[in-house]
Amino acid sequence: GYDFGSSGNVIYFFAKLLRQKYSDSQLAITMDNYFSSLALFKALKEDLDVCCTGTIRKNRVPQNPIDYDSLKKSARGTSEAKTHESGVHVIAWHDNTVVTVASNCVSVDPVQTVKRYSRQEKKKIDVSCPYAVCHYNSSMGGVDRMDANVSKWRISVRGKKWYYPIFLELLDVALNNAWLLY
Repeated sequence: GYDFGSSGNVIYFFAKLLRQKYSDSQLAITMDNYFSSLALFKALKEDLDVCCTGTIRKNRVPQNPIDYDSLKKSARGTSEAKTHESGVHVIAWHDNTVVTVASNCVSVDPVQTVKRYSRQEKKKIDVSCPYAVCHYNSSMGGVDRMDANVSKWRISVRGKKWYYPIFLELLDVALNNAWLLY
Protein backbone atom coordinates (compact mmCIF):
# COMPACT_ATOMS: atom_id res chain seq x y z
CA GLY A 1 0.00 0.00 0.00
CA TYR A 2 0.90 3.51 0.85
CA ASP A 3 3.64 4.89 3.06
CA PHE A 4 2.84 8.30 4.55
CA GLY A 5 5.27 8.00 7.43
CA SER A 6 4.45 6.61 10.84
CA SER A 7 1.97 9.36 11.71
CA GLY A 8 0.24 9.47 8.32
CA ASN A 9 -0.15 5.69 8.20
CA VAL A 10 -2.07 5.82 11.48
CA ILE A 11 -4.55 8.32 10.02
CA TYR A 12 -4.94 6.34 6.78
CA PHE A 13 -5.58 3.11 8.70
CA PHE A 14 -8.07 4.90 10.98
CA ALA A 15 -9.91 6.42 8.01
CA LYS A 16 -10.02 3.02 6.30
CA LEU A 17 -11.66 1.49 9.38
CA LEU A 18 -14.15 4.36 9.57
CA ARG A 19 -15.00 3.97 5.89
CA GLN A 20 -15.65 0.24 6.36
CA LYS A 21 -17.92 0.87 9.35
CA TYR A 22 -19.72 3.91 7.91
CA SER A 23 -19.73 3.13 4.21
CA ASP A 24 -22.65 5.44 3.32
CA SER A 25 -21.71 8.44 5.47
CA GLN A 26 -19.77 11.55 4.57
CA LEU A 27 -16.59 11.47 6.69
CA ALA A 28 -14.44 14.44 7.63
CA ILE A 29 -11.18 14.31 9.57
CA THR A 30 -9.37 17.29 11.09
CA MET A 31 -5.72 16.95 12.09
CA ASP A 32 -2.78 19.03 13.16
CA ASN A 33 0.55 19.39 11.41
CA TYR A 34 2.10 16.30 12.98
CA PHE A 35 -0.10 14.06 10.79
CA SER A 36 -0.61 16.22 7.68
CA SER A 37 0.91 15.67 4.26
CA LEU A 38 -0.41 16.39 0.78
CA ALA A 39 0.01 12.77 -0.30
CA LEU A 40 -2.15 11.64 2.65
CA PHE A 41 -4.86 14.21 1.84
CA LYS A 42 -4.90 13.15 -1.80
CA ALA A 43 -5.10 9.43 -0.96
CA LEU A 44 -7.87 9.95 1.60
CA LYS A 45 -9.99 11.82 -0.95
CA GLU A 46 -9.35 9.55 -3.95
CA ASP A 47 -9.28 6.13 -2.27
CA LEU A 48 -11.68 6.50 0.65
CA ASP A 49 -13.73 9.63 -0.19
CA VAL A 50 -12.82 11.18 3.17
CA CYS A 51 -12.62 14.96 3.52
CA CYS A 52 -9.75 16.18 5.64
CA THR A 53 -8.46 19.54 6.79
CA GLY A 54 -5.38 20.31 8.84
CA THR A 55 -2.54 22.63 9.53
CA ILE A 56 0.57 21.73 7.60
CA ARG A 57 4.21 22.68 7.88
CA LYS A 58 5.38 24.73 4.93
CA ASN A 59 8.31 22.39 4.34
CA ARG A 60 5.87 19.49 3.79
CA VAL A 61 4.44 21.16 0.69
CA PRO A 62 6.65 20.20 -2.26
CA GLN A 63 7.26 23.06 -4.72
CA ASN A 64 5.44 25.39 -2.33
CA PRO A 65 4.04 28.24 -4.48
CA ILE A 66 3.19 30.56 -1.57
CA ASP A 67 5.43 33.58 -0.94
CA TYR A 68 5.71 33.61 2.86
CA ASP A 69 8.06 36.60 3.05
CA SER A 70 5.57 38.99 1.42
CA LEU A 71 2.69 37.46 3.41
CA LYS A 72 4.53 38.14 6.71
CA LYS A 73 4.87 41.81 5.75
CA SER A 74 1.23 42.16 4.69
CA ALA A 75 -1.67 43.28 6.85
CA ARG A 76 -3.34 40.96 9.33
CA GLY A 77 -6.11 38.94 7.69
CA THR A 78 -4.35 38.65 4.34
CA SER A 79 -4.36 35.19 2.82
CA GLU A 80 -2.92 33.43 -0.19
CA ALA A 81 -4.36 30.22 -1.57
CA LYS A 82 -3.09 27.84 -4.21
CA THR A 83 -4.35 24.48 -5.41
CA HIS A 84 -1.44 22.06 -5.45
CA GLU A 85 -0.98 19.66 -8.38
CA SER A 86 -2.29 16.90 -6.07
CA GLY A 87 -5.67 18.67 -5.99
CA VAL A 88 -5.26 19.76 -2.36
CA HIS A 89 -5.94 23.41 -1.45
CA VAL A 90 -3.07 25.07 0.43
CA ILE A 91 -4.06 28.27 2.23
CA ALA A 92 -1.64 30.56 4.09
CA TRP A 93 -3.28 33.16 6.35
CA HIS A 94 -1.58 35.99 8.22
CA ASP A 95 -2.93 36.29 11.77
CA ASN A 96 -0.34 36.92 14.50
CA THR A 97 1.95 34.69 12.44
CA VAL A 98 1.45 32.97 9.11
CA VAL A 99 -0.69 29.84 9.50
CA THR A 100 -0.78 27.26 6.70
CA VAL A 101 -3.82 25.01 6.30
CA ALA A 102 -4.37 22.28 3.71
CA SER A 103 -7.68 20.71 2.76
CA ASN A 104 -9.06 18.38 0.16
CA CYS A 105 -12.66 19.57 0.60
CA VAL A 106 -12.81 23.27 1.62
CA SER A 107 -10.99 26.35 0.41
CA VAL A 108 -10.95 30.11 1.03
CA ASP A 109 -14.57 30.86 0.13
CA PRO A 110 -16.81 31.86 1.81
CA VAL A 111 -14.46 34.23 3.65
CA GLN A 112 -15.47 34.66 7.30
CA THR A 113 -14.65 37.39 9.82
CA VAL A 114 -13.15 36.71 13.23
CA LYS A 115 -12.53 38.98 16.21
CA ARG A 116 -8.90 39.65 17.10
CA TYR A 117 -7.39 42.08 19.60
CA SER A 118 -5.46 44.96 18.03
CA ARG A 119 -2.68 46.48 20.15
CA GLN A 120 -2.64 49.64 18.04
CA GLU A 121 -6.38 50.31 18.47
CA LYS A 122 -6.56 48.72 21.96
CA LYS A 123 -9.80 46.90 21.11
CA LYS A 124 -11.09 43.88 19.22
CA ILE A 125 -11.35 44.31 15.47
CA ASP A 126 -12.81 42.23 12.65
CA VAL A 127 -10.25 40.30 10.60
CA SER A 128 -11.06 38.36 7.44
CA CYS A 129 -10.38 34.63 7.73
CA PRO A 130 -10.48 31.92 5.02
CA TYR A 131 -13.19 29.30 5.47
CA ALA A 132 -10.65 26.46 5.73
CA VAL A 133 -9.03 28.10 8.78
CA CYS A 134 -12.43 28.67 10.45
CA HIS A 135 -13.40 25.06 9.69
CA TYR A 136 -10.15 23.84 11.24
CA ASN A 137 -10.56 26.02 14.35
CA SER A 138 -14.13 24.89 14.95
CA SER A 139 -13.20 21.22 14.56
CA MET A 140 -9.98 21.19 16.58
CA GLY A 141 -11.41 22.96 19.63
CA GLY A 142 -11.37 19.93 21.94
CA VAL A 143 -7.76 18.92 21.36
CA ASP A 144 -6.53 22.51 21.58
CA ARG A 145 -8.56 23.05 24.78
CA MET A 146 -7.02 19.94 26.33
CA ASP A 147 -3.50 21.08 25.38
CA ALA A 148 -4.15 24.51 26.93
CA ASN A 149 -5.54 22.99 30.15
CA VAL A 150 -2.69 20.51 30.49
CA SER A 151 -0.02 23.15 29.85
CA LYS A 152 -1.56 25.45 32.45
CA TRP A 153 -1.86 22.83 35.21
CA ARG A 154 0.94 20.39 34.30
CA ILE A 155 2.29 18.08 37.00
CA SER A 156 5.94 19.02 37.48
CA VAL A 157 7.88 16.14 38.95
CA ARG A 158 11.44 15.61 37.82
CA GLY A 159 12.89 12.16 37.61
CA LYS A 160 15.75 10.30 36.05
CA LYS A 161 13.68 7.52 34.51
CA TRP A 162 12.69 7.86 30.85
CA TYR A 163 9.09 6.83 31.52
CA TYR A 164 8.26 9.58 34.07
CA PRO A 165 7.28 12.19 31.44
CA ILE A 166 5.09 9.66 29.60
CA PHE A 167 3.34 8.56 32.79
CA LEU A 168 2.82 12.15 33.94
CA GLU A 169 1.43 13.21 30.54
CA LEU A 170 -1.08 10.34 30.69
CA LEU A 171 -2.01 11.39 34.24
CA ASP A 172 -2.40 15.04 33.14
CA VAL A 173 -4.70 14.05 30.27
CA ALA A 174 -6.74 11.74 32.53
CA LEU A 175 -7.18 14.52 35.09
CA ASN A 176 -8.22 16.96 32.37
CA ASN A 177 -10.78 14.51 31.00
CA ALA A 178 -12.14 13.77 34.49
CA TRP A 179 -12.50 17.50 35.16
CA LEU A 180 -14.34 18.01 31.85
CA LEU A 181 -16.69 15.10 32.59
CA TYR A 182 -17.32 16.47 36.08
